[in-house]
Amino acid sequence: MKKQLFVLLTTALLASSGNSEEAANASSQAPSSPAPTTTPSVPPEDSNPPAAPAKRSAAEKLADLENRGRIPKLDRSDSLEGSDQDNNGIRDDVDAYIAQHYPEPAQRKAAEQFARAMQEAVTTGSTSVDTARAIDRRSSAAISCIFDRFDGENGSAYPAAVVEKLEGVTANTKKRLKSYLAYNKTLNGTALGSSDGDNCEK
Repeated sequence: MKKQLFVLLTTALLASSGNSEEAANASSQAPSSPAPTTTPSVPPEDSNPPAAPAKRSAAEKLADLENRGRIPKLDRSDSLEGSDQDNNGIRDDVDAYIAQHYPEPAQRKAAEQFARAMQEAVTTGSTSVDTARAIDRRSSAAISCIFDRFDGENGSAYPAAVVEKLEGVTANTKKRLKSYLAYNKTLNGTALGSSDGDNCEK
């Protein structure tokens, strides 16, 4: 009986001893708990954020477009007439525009003919019906010449586009446009004749 008890006690002790070793081994193999992480500090908001870019004026925007070649460089002074150093009846900047865009001699002359009529219409503004009609006859003849010289083929501009461009570059400021509209208003209700034949200036 004592021998049986001894055997049982010895077996229990060995078993408990084995469990202790297994627990120790398991403890040594278990991954260590991760070290506590620190949250990175958030830098305070910049108390002096960069200033928003200043809005550009209309004149600055126009100058930028001109310098980038997006629109022609034109006289934008407050004068209706602008500069005409060679006294040919066309503003110098419009002269330069025509020389650049219409280098073919016959087409350039047709464009200049219309530019002179446009300049006269812009600088005259509101006037007598007789004066407005006289200017319009010259303008109609010049438009007829443009349709004779430009056909939109072989790299040529379309005549209607030439007329529109020259109107735009001549009446290119608010003051000039208002004067040109006043000239056209004077013609309202008047009968305008058509120009037949060769209307190009020699």
